[in-house]
Amino acid sequence: MVRVRTRLISRSIMSQAIDPPRGIVVAAGIWILLALFLAIGSTLPLQITPASLAPAVRVTVVTCLVGAIVAWPLVRLSQISDESRVIRPLIDAATLGCLLQLVLWPLRLATPWTVERTVLIDLCALSSLIAVAGVVAAASCSTRTSVRSLAMVACLLVASGARWPLAAAGVPDVALALPFLGACATILDLTDATASMPDSEVWNHARFAALFSVTLGGTGFLLASIISAVQGRRPHGERGGVATLRRVG
Repeated sequence: MVRVRTRLISRSIMSQAIDPPRGIVVAAGIWILLALFLAIGSTLPLQITPASLAPAVRVTVVTCLVGAIVAWPLVRLSQISDESRVIRPLIDAATLGCLLQLVLWPLRLATPWTVERTVLIDLCALSSLIAVAGVVAAASCSTRTSVRSLAMVACLLVASGARWPLAAAGVPDVALALPFLGACATILDLTDATASMPDSEVWNHARFAALFSVTLGGTGFLLASIISAVQGRRPHGERGGVATLRRVG
């Protein structure tokens, strides 16, 4: 009887987690339209060339990335988590990653990017999305404001890097020595409108950013899975760190 009930609860949790995040799709669509409008404006250039569209394309890509790795964690961390707190961020990140493909690859037609450069931009953007998804999953296991605030700070550091905060704090030497520029700065470097591959310095920064982001995201999901497994073995009244009032999404 207990096993049957456990299976029913597990199936219910999975069905809720796999439920398509319609709200995220609608919000992301509005965000993309606003990003295009802000980047291009109400009027197009008189002579449309890759050079004239390059600044608008860079702003569009970075704005969409900010929406995925800053705006989405901010909304998710401000909501009450449910039993699908590990699966839901993964589903949300996969949805945002698919929408990002619909933005990035068509924009390649308006730029002189090579396929290799576009793939590198795509990988860096997806790796940063994995990083914040892991942070959100780990922080969703707790309802403490301090934990979620620190998670949001971590997402901001993934987006901006630690160079600017350290430079503002008065330690520019340490800031310049850091190889991680942040996802937004890395994408700005990679979207520089050239028809060649990035130079060795930009390539090294992009590679380090991707490895760091994937490692951070994997660690976050692993930590969230362990915490959820430990909390799942406790009686319902002892799960003080998790709220199960309603489903998010």
